[in-house]
Amino acid sequence: MPETQKIRFAEGGGGAFYKEAKQAADGYLAAAGKSRFADARMIVKGLVFGGLAAASYAGVLWSGLPGPALFGFAAVSQLAAFFLAVNLGHDAAHDALFRSQRLNRFVVNATFTLLGVDGRLWALRHRKSHHVFPNVLGCDADIDDNTFVRLSPHHRWRPYHRFQHLYAPLLYMLVGLHSILVQDVVYLRKKSLANMRNLTHSRGEIAGFFFRKAVYFTLCLGLPLALLPLPAWQIVLGWIGVTAIMSLTFMALLVGTHFAEESAFPAVAADGAIPRGWAEHAVATAVDWNPESRFVHFLTGGFNTHATHHLFPNLSHLHYRAIDPLMKATARRHGIAVAATTLGGLMLSHWRFLRRLGRGPGDPGTVPLGERTKPA
Repeated sequence: MPETQKIRFAEGGGGAFYKEAKQAADGYLAAAGKSRFADARMIVKGLVFGGLAAASYAGVLWSGLPGPALFGFAAVSQLAAFFLAVNLGHDAAHDALFRSQRLNRFVVNATFTLLGVDGRLWALRHRKSHHVFPNVLGCDADIDDNTFVRLSPHHRWRPYHRFQHLYAPLLYMLVGLHSILVQDVVYLRKKSLANMRNLTHSRGEIAGFFFRKAVYFTLCLGLPLALLPLPAWQIVLGWIGVTAIMSLTFMALLVGTHFAEESAFPAVAADGAIPRGWAEHAVATAVDWNPESRFVHFLTGGFNTHATHHLFPNLSHLHYRAIDPLMKATARRHGIAVAATTLGGLMLSHWRFLRRLGRGPGDPGTVPLGERTKPA
């Protein structure tokens, strides 16, 4: 995509489908007497995940248990911190947690710091790149060309991609470490990223970046090295193992919501046109999984109703279970299919997706990626 090329959707305003879906969503909020922000239910989530993370972390430092038990505590603590970020931090990144943008920024930075990822940089590319042009080559930072794993039919094919469905799970274990140690630093230095241009960071933002990294490494390595009667190599190896577990959990739950056989990867025309309107595009590039499950919704912060999230990212995920059926009923009336599966189906679809894209530069399949024959 040339840097000067302007990308545009067929219907910039979302069209009749989005208008009707938004009216349904607004109608629900009005009838329920709710705002678009989170409510008291989020306090429960914060106490559950935050309390579990803190208690497990205390178990690491002060339980006095053997090394394997400490590793278990550390894994639980990191997974709880991950779900804290997925639930509270993600809503805050979309200014859907509090009315105050300052409070939202604080929660984003605080929750993502517990994972070692810079929340400000993550929110920047998540909101201004991924959510603007999901699955569009050169416009979505989440599908930037990757040397090792081919995640778009428009990416360059390399011979070793034939085996990517076999080695990808091993690489996925390194996603967290790569984000913590490499990717954040790369993004901090970039002046252009996907569709974003002329990126700059103030001195205060740069200082905040290094402060948050220092807090993370103090919590995950500094204090354990200072307080635990274990060899340093065991502590470092435990940290790597815990990060790998968190990375695999993240990839298992979320990677298939965009990278699956049901996901569309539209080609951008020479004049910059994308064939669908942006609302239909948002639905076509997302895959739901177990969308009716209360437990999954509680755990994943509504990521399981992914199409609804992309249509209404400025709404707290606490509203998605009520709004998702309304959106899907509207989609059916407009002849728009919404992909929905189970977690197992999502993981299997992602595996088939990797295998398919690894076969060669052309797609040998008979059904185009993202083809949906009937509305869900």
